[in-house]
Amino acid sequence: MIAGDDSENENEEVILRGYEYNASDMIHKPLDNDTVIQRVNNAIKRYNNGRYIEGKVEKQNRKLIKQYKESIECYNNLLDILQNIIANRQIEARPHLLRVAEYSRILATHYAKLYPRAKMTKKKINLIAEASKMHDVGKITMPDALIQRPGKLSKQELDSLMEHTLRGSEIMEVIGRFRNDDYGKIGYNICKYHHAKYDGNGYPYGTKDNQIPIEAQIVSLADIYDVLIHEPINNHLHSEDEAFHILMEGKCGELAPRMKECLASARMELEMVKLND
Repeated sequence: MIAGDDSENENEEVILRGYEYNASDMIHKPLDNDTVIQRVNNAIKRYNNGRYIEGKVEKQNRKLIKQYKESIECYNNLLDILQNIIANRQIEARPHLLRVAEYSRILATHYAKLYPRAKMTKKKINLIAEASKMHDVGKITMPDALIQRPGKLSKQELDSLMEHTLRGSEIMEVIGRFRNDDYGKIGYNICKYHHAKYDGNGYPYGTKDNQIPIEAQIVSLADIYDVLIHEPINNHLHSEDEAFHILMEGKCGELAPRMKECLASARMELEMVKLND
């Protein structure tokens, strides 16, 4: 920008106004051709350098976005692989995992309505449903002879099987490092505490009452409900009505009062879920 006044009379206000109009330089009168040419060339170089840097930054951003999308795709493929391993090793059938996810979503939604101060957001509900499918991922570390053995397990075998809650939480902790949300934390809690009971009679640590994370309570209830109505026990397949009363009466382990209220509230909606084997 060429100032309209000579340098002796030019004041700071004029200079500031020039820079406010995005002037990159101020040239004062009297003008010198060589100085003007050099300073104009310098301004052009600065402009071209800026454009070059902007282009490099934009190119790098595109590269980072592509890498991020590829990493998300790899991550999702990893989850699919783990879920296929769970199903193919006969740890859990895929329809069971899908039903548990849907039951968990329903129960968490009713929990949010019943207890609005609990901060059960839609995002958290979705994460609970998503992570619920990994609740038994720790069993992939267990030998087939233990996982698929029919009949009653010995105390030593049962103790070994109980460790799947710890192994699963370790797996989810690693998986969570690749996400920028609470999926890993929620999955960690589900894996570790989905066999905990409100009265402290569960495992691995005998955690009880409100010390059990709410996501673990929800998935545990969803898991047991599905087992009751889809897996014959003593050659008897329970109806939804029977399963409801078994759970409400604490015959599969005492439920937290809030979980009982959620089950009662969600009862009809749970019975409408039809994802068959």
